[in-house]
Amino acid sequence: MKKRKWFVESLLFGMIVMNVTLLLDTVGMQFSFWEYPVEFLPVIPRGFPFDVSMVPVAFILLFQYFQTWKSFIIAQVIMAIAYAFIGEPFCEWLHLVRYFKWNYLYSFVYYIILGIVVRALILKCMMVSKRYYEKKWSPS
Repeated sequence: MKKRKWFVESLLFGMIVMNVTLLLDTVGMQFSFWEYPVEFLPVIPRGFPFDVSMVPVAFILLFQYFQTWKSFIIAQVIMAIAYAFIGEPFCEWLHLVRYFKWNYLYSFVYYIILGIVVRALILKCMMVSKRYYEKKWSPS
């Protein structure tokens, strides 16, 4: 981790991204937007390896290394392009996923919105927490 003082925030960021991704992946499969033809392990959902590793780790790294909004959004767009227009077509070509009612552009927008919303949430929580502790521990 780049900044140890952001360790808890980074983990929280990754956990939120992971939970949202797991939830939306399940919803997408239920509505037949896509399917995962390959089952990595029979006891876990088929998209689970992607949802708990590749997506949250990339988001955590962006959160760690791009501290300003401008740099974060630029990095987020680059990551979204790589995941939506390179990674997903590659996974489809390998027959790891099959899209029915889904477009790569939807994924691109999803990755950007998810990163911005979760980062804003974490930064807001950090600000509220900082104000609380400053108020609590300040001399009265």
